[in-house]
Amino acid sequence: MLDPYFLRIPWIRFGVYLLMGARVDRLVTPREACFLPFNLERAVQRSSTETGTLGRKPTVIYQPQPLPSVPWYFRPEFVLWVVLLFWIAWWMIRGYSASAILSGLVFLVFGALGTFLLIWAANTFHWEAYDNWNLGWLVPTHFLAGVGVIFLRRSWRPWLRVYLAIALGEIALFLVASPWLPQQFHRAIYPLSILIGWRCAIELNRQPFGGRN
Repeated sequence: MLDPYFLRIPWIRFGVYLLMGARVDRLVTPREACFLPFNLERAVQRSSTETGTLGRKPTVIYQPQPLPSVPWYFRPEFVLWVVLLFWIAWWMIRGYSASAILSGLVFLVFGALGTFLLIWAANTFHWEAYDNWNLGWLVPTHFLAGVGVIFLRRSWRPWLRVYLAIALGEIALFLVASPWLPQQFHRAIYPLSILIGWRCAIELNRQPFGGRN
Protein backbone atom coordinates (compact mmCIF):
# COMPACT_ATOMS: atom_id res chain seq x y z
CA MET A 1 0.00 0.00 0.00
CA LEU A 2 2.89 2.38 0.68
CA ASP A 3 4.83 1.76 -2.53
CA PRO A 4 3.20 4.63 -4.50
CA TYR A 5 4.17 7.04 -1.73
CA PHE A 6 7.79 5.91 -1.78
CA LEU A 7 8.50 7.10 -5.33
CA ARG A 8 10.23 10.23 -4.04
CA ILE A 9 11.96 8.53 -1.09
CA PRO A 10 13.39 5.30 -2.59
CA TRP A 11 16.07 4.84 0.07
CA ILE A 12 13.43 4.86 2.81
CA ARG A 13 11.49 2.32 0.75
CA PHE A 14 14.60 0.14 0.71
CA GLY A 15 14.88 0.41 4.50
CA VAL A 16 11.22 -0.50 4.98
CA TYR A 17 11.65 -3.56 2.75
CA LEU A 18 14.55 -4.65 4.96
CA LEU A 19 12.61 -4.20 8.20
CA MET A 20 9.36 -5.84 7.16
CA GLY A 21 8.93 -9.62 7.01
CA ALA A 22 7.00 -12.02 4.81
CA ARG A 23 3.65 -11.48 6.56
CA VAL A 24 3.11 -8.10 4.90
CA ASP A 25 3.29 -9.56 1.39
CA ARG A 26 -0.39 -10.37 0.96
CA LEU A 27 -3.66 -8.72 0.02
CA VAL A 28 -5.04 -6.41 2.68
CA THR A 29 -8.50 -6.58 4.19
CA PRO A 30 -10.81 -3.55 3.84
CA ARG A 31 -10.23 -2.72 7.51
CA GLU A 32 -6.43 -2.84 7.08
CA ALA A 33 -6.66 -0.67 3.96
CA CYS A 34 -7.97 2.16 6.17
CA PHE A 35 -4.45 2.45 7.53
CA LEU A 36 -3.97 5.04 4.75
CA PRO A 37 -5.87 8.31 5.33
CA PHE A 38 -7.05 8.41 1.71
CA ASN A 39 -8.62 4.96 2.02
CA LEU A 40 -10.14 5.87 5.39
CA GLU A 41 -11.75 8.97 3.91
CA ARG A 42 -13.15 6.99 1.00
CA ALA A 43 -14.53 4.33 3.37
CA VAL A 44 -16.27 6.98 5.49
CA GLN A 45 -17.78 8.61 2.39
CA ARG A 46 -19.19 5.28 1.24
CA SER A 47 -20.58 4.29 4.64
CA SER A 48 -24.11 5.01 5.75
CA THR A 49 -26.41 4.69 8.74
CA GLU A 50 -30.17 4.50 9.10
CA THR A 51 -30.33 8.29 8.91
CA GLY A 52 -28.22 8.63 5.81
CA THR A 53 -24.60 8.76 4.73
CA LEU A 54 -21.97 8.81 7.42
CA GLY A 55 -19.66 11.36 5.87
CA ARG A 56 -20.38 14.81 4.52
CA LYS A 57 -19.26 16.06 1.18
CA PRO A 58 -15.54 16.79 1.54
CA THR A 59 -14.29 20.35 1.35
CA VAL A 60 -10.95 20.82 -0.37
CA ILE A 61 -8.91 23.33 1.62
CA TYR A 62 -5.60 22.78 -0.13
CA GLN A 63 -5.04 21.10 -3.48
CA PRO A 64 -1.78 19.14 -3.19
CA GLN A 65 0.68 19.14 -6.04
CA PRO A 66 2.51 16.00 -7.18
CA LEU A 67 5.86 15.71 -5.47
CA PRO A 68 8.94 15.15 -7.66
CA SER A 69 10.32 11.65 -7.78
CA VAL A 70 14.00 10.81 -7.43
CA PRO A 71 15.86 10.25 -10.72
CA TRP A 72 16.49 6.60 -11.55
CA TYR A 73 20.26 7.00 -11.20
CA PHE A 74 19.87 7.95 -7.52
CA ARG A 75 17.79 4.91 -6.65
CA PRO A 76 19.43 2.29 -4.41
CA GLU A 77 19.22 -0.56 -6.91
CA PHE A 78 21.19 1.44 -9.51
CA VAL A 79 23.67 3.00 -7.08
CA LEU A 80 24.52 -0.32 -5.43
CA TRP A 81 25.00 -2.12 -8.75
CA VAL A 82 27.38 0.65 -9.88
CA VAL A 83 29.34 0.43 -6.62
CA LEU A 84 29.61 -3.36 -6.87
CA LEU A 85 30.71 -3.39 -10.52
CA PHE A 86 33.22 -0.59 -9.95
CA TRP A 87 34.64 -2.40 -6.92
CA ILE A 88 35.03 -5.68 -8.85
CA ALA A 89 36.61 -3.84 -11.80
CA TRP A 90 39.08 -2.11 -9.47
CA TRP A 91 39.90 -5.46 -7.86
CA MET A 92 40.65 -6.93 -11.27
CA ILE A 93 42.77 -3.93 -12.32
CA ARG A 94 44.81 -4.33 -9.13
CA GLY A 95 45.66 -7.89 -10.12
CA TYR A 96 43.01 -9.60 -7.96
CA SER A 97 44.62 -8.28 -4.79
CA ALA A 98 42.06 -7.55 -2.09
CA SER A 99 42.24 -6.16 1.42
CA ALA A 100 41.32 -8.49 4.25
CA ILE A 101 40.38 -5.46 6.33
CA LEU A 102 37.80 -4.38 3.74
CA SER A 103 36.40 -7.90 3.66
CA GLY A 104 36.21 -7.90 7.44
CA LEU A 105 34.39 -4.57 7.45
CA VAL A 106 31.85 -5.93 4.96
CA PHE A 107 31.22 -8.93 7.23
CA LEU A 108 30.95 -6.67 10.28
CA VAL A 109 28.42 -4.34 8.65
CA PHE A 110 26.29 -7.12 7.20
CA GLY A 111 26.42 -9.08 10.45
CA ALA A 112 25.49 -6.01 12.50
CA LEU A 113 22.48 -5.33 10.26
CA GLY A 114 21.38 -8.96 10.52
CA THR A 115 21.77 -8.86 14.30
CA PHE A 116 19.63 -5.72 14.43
CA LEU A 117 16.89 -7.33 12.33
CA LEU A 118 16.93 -10.42 14.51
CA ILE A 119 16.76 -8.45 17.78
CA TRP A 120 14.09 -6.15 16.34
CA ALA A 121 11.87 -9.08 15.34
CA ALA A 122 12.41 -10.89 18.64
CA ASN A 123 11.55 -7.88 20.81
CA THR A 124 8.56 -6.30 19.10
CA PHE A 125 4.84 -7.00 19.08
CA HIS A 126 4.62 -5.70 15.50
CA TRP A 127 3.89 -8.85 13.53
CA GLU A 128 5.00 -7.03 10.37
CA ALA A 129 8.61 -7.67 11.43
CA TYR A 130 8.23 -11.42 11.83
CA ASP A 131 9.43 -14.07 9.33
CA ASN A 132 11.96 -11.78 7.70
CA TRP A 133 13.76 -13.72 4.98
CA ASN A 134 16.30 -10.92 4.59
CA LEU A 135 18.17 -12.79 7.30
CA GLY A 136 19.05 -15.24 4.53
CA TRP A 137 21.72 -12.80 3.32
CA LEU A 138 22.10 -10.54 6.36
CA VAL A 139 23.32 -13.40 8.53
CA PRO A 140 24.07 -12.25 12.11
CA THR A 141 27.05 -14.61 12.46
CA HIS A 142 28.84 -12.69 9.70
CA PHE A 143 29.79 -10.29 12.49
CA LEU A 144 31.96 -12.99 14.08
CA ALA A 145 33.51 -13.75 10.70
CA GLY A 146 34.42 -10.07 10.33
CA VAL A 147 36.10 -10.11 13.74
CA GLY A 148 38.04 -13.22 12.74
CA VAL A 149 39.16 -11.80 9.39
CA ILE A 150 40.42 -8.54 10.89
CA PHE A 151 41.71 -9.35 14.34
CA LEU A 152 42.71 -13.04 14.51
CA ARG A 153 45.98 -14.39 13.23
CA ARG A 154 45.60 -16.79 10.32
CA SER A 155 46.97 -19.69 12.36
CA TRP A 156 44.21 -19.15 14.94
CA ARG A 157 41.24 -19.29 12.62
CA PRO A 158 40.92 -22.63 10.78
CA TRP A 159 37.19 -22.49 11.56
CA LEU A 160 36.89 -19.44 9.34
CA ARG A 161 37.47 -21.34 6.09
CA VAL A 162 34.70 -23.77 7.00
CA TYR A 163 32.38 -20.88 7.84
CA LEU A 164 33.17 -19.02 4.61
CA ALA A 165 32.51 -22.13 2.53
CA ILE A 166 29.14 -22.63 4.22
CA ALA A 167 28.30 -18.91 3.88
CA LEU A 168 29.18 -18.89 0.19
CA GLY A 169 26.95 -21.92 -0.46
CA GLU A 170 24.14 -20.38 1.59
CA ILE A 171 24.20 -17.06 -0.26
CA ALA A 172 24.22 -18.86 -3.62
CA LEU A 173 21.21 -20.90 -2.51
CA PHE A 174 19.42 -17.75 -1.35
CA LEU A 175 19.99 -15.98 -4.68
CA VAL A 176 18.66 -18.96 -6.64
CA ALA A 177 15.67 -19.54 -4.36
CA SER A 178 14.70 -15.90 -3.71
CA PRO A 179 12.01 -15.71 -6.47
CA TRP A 180 10.16 -18.59 -4.80
CA LEU A 181 10.50 -17.49 -1.17
CA PRO A 182 7.33 -16.18 0.54
CA GLN A 183 8.61 -12.62 0.66
CA GLN A 184 9.06 -9.90 -1.93
CA PHE A 185 12.59 -8.50 -1.81
CA HIS A 186 13.81 -5.09 -2.83
CA ARG A 187 15.92 -5.30 -5.98
CA ALA A 188 18.79 -3.53 -4.23
CA ILE A 189 19.51 -6.59 -2.09
CA TYR A 190 20.91 -8.52 -5.06
CA PRO A 191 24.12 -6.50 -5.58
CA LEU A 192 24.63 -6.57 -1.81
CA SER A 193 24.12 -10.34 -1.71
CA ILE A 194 26.60 -10.79 -4.53
CA LEU A 195 29.02 -8.51 -2.67
CA ILE A 196 29.01 -10.66 0.47
CA GLY A 197 29.36 -13.82 -1.62
CA TRP A 198 32.25 -12.31 -3.54
CA ARG A 199 34.09 -11.37 -0.34
CA CYS A 200 33.47 -14.87 1.02
CA ALA A 201 35.10 -16.33 -2.08
CA ILE A 202 38.08 -13.95 -1.83
CA GLU A 203 38.78 -14.80 1.81
CA LEU A 204 38.17 -18.49 1.21
CA ASN A 205 40.80 -18.57 -1.53
CA ARG A 206 43.49 -16.84 0.49
CA GLN A 207 46.42 -18.87 1.75
CA PRO A 208 45.38 -19.97 5.24
CA PHE A 209 48.71 -19.16 6.90
CA GLY A 210 50.21 -16.51 4.70
CA GLY A 211 49.91 -14.55 1.47
CA ARG A 212 49.02 -10.99 0.66
CA ASN A 213 46.12 -9.04 2.10
